[in-house]
Amino acid sequence: MKRAVFSFIIALLLVVSYPSVSGLNGTDGFYFTDNTVTDNGSFSSVISFCGNYRISYLELILSFPEGISLRSYDYYEETESFCELTYENNKYRFIFSSQECVDFSEKKELIRLFMRADEGVSDGVYTVKAESIKAVGAGDTVYRPAFSGGRIELRRKSQLPGSDNCNHSFDGWTVIKAPDYDNAGKRVKKCTVCGKVCKTLDIPAVPRRSISDADITLVKSYTYTGKKITPRITLSYKGIVLEEGEDYTLSLKNNKFAGKGKITVKGVGAYEGRTGLEFTVKPRASSITEVKTLKGGKVRLRWKRIAECDGYRVYVKGPGDSKYKLLKTVKGSNKTTYTTDKFKTDGKYRFKIRSYVSDGGKKIFSSYSKIKVFRL
Repeated sequence: MKRAVFSFIIALLLVVSYPSVSGLNGTDGFYFTDNTVTDNGSFSSVISFCGNYRISYLELILSFPEGISLRSYDYYEETESFCELTYENNKYRFIFSSQECVDFSEKKELIRLFMRADEGVSDGVYTVKAESIKAVGAGDTVYRPAFSGGRIELRRKSQLPGSDNCNHSFDGWTVIKAPDYDNAGKRVKKCTVCGKVCKTLDIPAVPRRSISDADITLVKSYTYTGKKITPRITLSYKGIVLEEGEDYTLSLKNNKFAGKGKITVKGVGAYEGRTGLEFTVKPRASSITEVKTLKGGKVRLRWKRIAECDGYRVYVKGPGDSKYKLLKTVKGSNKTTYTTDKFKTDGKYRFKIRSYVSDGGKKIFSSYSKIKVFRL
């Protein structure tokens, strides 16, 4: 329901004929189609739309030509309480407001407007003008799209196809089927006098956007938990946040064990292509459980075993040292002690340790343990 109504709202932003299509992102179509006339000055048009938007607020004011008034309008039974429509002094004012951004991306015949020509108004093509347009999307982004003008046509029944012969006159192309991402559309040249369709051409399908052009924010570092990790990722395209499942899908590899994980982003819907990213799963941090002096002046360190690691690095800061130095690299997760006789100077020693895993020839380290102080 909301998707169809919002598509109608955005349809009113621009009413153009292919190929001069313009929208919030420059690829969408807005146009009048299906002009229907009677013999008493009443006529109607359908506004159609093909686009992809997320907007929470829209304010639109269109002015109709002098002598043509909006008699009524029809939502095709898709009215919504958050839409407000008024018409006064040949001006059509529409306001849409919602608590959250609403997304609509399907082509649809959106609304039929019923109009009436005042007495004395001649048959012909008339232009609807935009007084003002304002749309607010995700992140309070304000859009002020261009408006190329919308054409409405008044013809009496005596000038419908099958009536008297005439010298055909044309006023550009009319879109009768909007293109989408999977299907071509159609446009026609129709006589402005008798309405005869004199030429038909295909409109190429709307090109999809490359997912590799999206801005990607990825949290790249995690700590091993024993369970599969789903990285936190956000994609946006020209300021519009994309939705997983609707705009892209994710596939994960090596996302449980410590090491380098891989994530593949694949475009769907309006997006195509794929892009690959990496993230890191660090081993858990160890802790030093004992520093003890042995016979012969030796010192033994003992630490907590980390099952998922490939080894440990022990660091020391001795008396007079300004920073920590690597004391020993211990290979193997089961080796949790180290004995040394390198300490000859009496005084205070500080120790810390971190675990690591090797992946692709590079070491991925855990956080450092808490510092263990020992006096020799």
